[in-house]
Formats: sequence, structure tokens, C-alpha cells
Amino acid sequence: GGDTAGVPLRVIVDGLAPGELDATRFRHLVGRSLGWHVLKSHTWQVSRTARGYRFTGRGKGHGAGLCLRGAAALANGGRALPAILAAYLPGARLRALDDTITLRLPAEQSATAGALRDDARTALAELRYRVGAWPPARIAIVVHPTVQAYQRATGRAWWTAAHTRVLGAGRFAIDLAPARDQAARAATLRHEFVHVLTAVALQDTPAWTREGLAHWLAHATGPGDTGHGSTTPRPSTAPCPSDDDVVRPGGLAAMRLAYQGSAACVASRLGGDPRQWRRLAE
Repeated sequence: GGDTAGVPLRVIVDGLAPGELDATRFRHLVGRSLGWHVLKSHTWQVSRTARGYRFTGRGKGHGAGLCLRGAAALANGGRALPAILAAYLPGARLRALDDTITLRLPAEQSATAGALRDDARTALAELRYRVGAWPPARIAIVVHPTVQAYQRATGRAWWTAAHTRVLGAGRFAIDLAPARDQAARAATLRHEFVHVLTAVALQDTPAWTREGLAHWLAHATGPGDTGHGSTTPRPSTAPCPSDDDVVRPGGLAAMRLAYQGSAACVASRLGGDPRQWRRLAE
């Protein structure tokens, strides 16, 4: 058996006791008995042939995992951690080790809890590295069954998708309205997680700084996107949206324009590099 990156984990060998052993131990046995040139790394696959078994692999030494020198070179070239991880361990996903997320869903949506929790953990882990900030102690995600229930709980307009509340020191709640699909919900979660991660540092800044940064990073595409390139908002010389424009836009179209204008202002202020977001508080 192997992991999601194709690295073998366990091997069943006829004639040995025990008959099943760790793949790393198997390689060491082969190396000591037949020479280390036979299985040069831990990354290999085995197939049956007419005369026996064929081992096909790549690399030398460990053959898998993060090469520190290579990872450092990729990072210096502008690659983000998720992209570096994907280069060395295809299929691996970032996930927050400290589970700060709790879920509350309607009973009829309980079957989706596992997928939502996994998506939330992955998004939070990726944004933690993009933003460079530690998540708070507790994030409660509340999924409302209807738009009306969401409005009653938050006081927000029907066209909004989510609302983040500060419950106390290091404690936040994210109220989610019904989403049209999983992609829309994922983008909404990323947007709100940016708010959570930057809440303390940006609490006294204009609304356009907070919403502009969240809108920018929420729509970054792919695990390696740091916010540069095709997803970078076009810097603008137009006046930045007022707090009223951002917080009370009056309609869905006006809200989208306000968010896009906010993201353009943030891009102008940061020179196109969202990793410098703390400058927004200066």
C-alpha cells in the first residue's frame, strides 16, 4: 500500500516472517543484502513480470519529502508553500494542526459536515501562510438553512454571503448564508478567514482596506497563488470607496463594485504584493 503521493508504505513479501513490513525497512533489507543501488530511494512502484517483479522508481536517498535546498530555491523564486509542497508531495494538502474550527449545521446538511470541515481547515492553513498570521483560538462556523434565518441572525442584507463576528479575545464566529455551490462557499470562507486573520491588525483602518485585502486573497487561484499575476487587482488612481460604499452598498451590484474598487486601492497601496498587508495599518 502507498500514500496519496505514490510513496510505498507497506510491503507484503512471501517467505518472510512477518509477511508484511514497513516499506522503509524493506528497502534497508534490500540495500544491506543486494546493494543500495538496487532500490535507490523510497519512491518506487512494483509490478509483476513473467520472471518475477519489476521495481520502478526515481530519486536518490529519501526520494520523497521536502528537499530543503530545493524548497528554499523555489521560495526565493516566489513560490508559495502550498505550491512547494505540491512539487515534492503531489496530492498532499495543507491542514491546520490545531483544530480551531467548530461547525454548526442544519440537521439536513449533517452529511456535508466532514467535507466542509476539511475544506475549511485547508483554506485556513493556506491563508495562514499567505497572510503570515496565526489563527485565533476558536472559529465557529454557523451554516444557516435559509437566507431568512441568516438575515435574522446577522441583520445583513439578503445578497451578502457571510458575516464575521468577534465573540471575544481570540474567538470569532462566521455566519454563512446558503451557497449556490461548493466553489462559492469555498471563496466565501477564504474571504472571511482573511478577516479573521487580520482583524486585530486592521481593526482601526478604513473598510476598504479590510474588504479589499479579503476580496483579493479570496479569489487567488490555486494553492500556489500568492496573489500575484493574473489575480492581482489592477491598481487604480480613483478615490477609494468610502465606509458607506463598502459597508452599506445598497445592492449586490454596488457591493461588487465597492469590493473591486477596494481591492484595486489595496493593490495600489501595497505595490501589488499582498504579503505587505500590514502596511495598510500605517
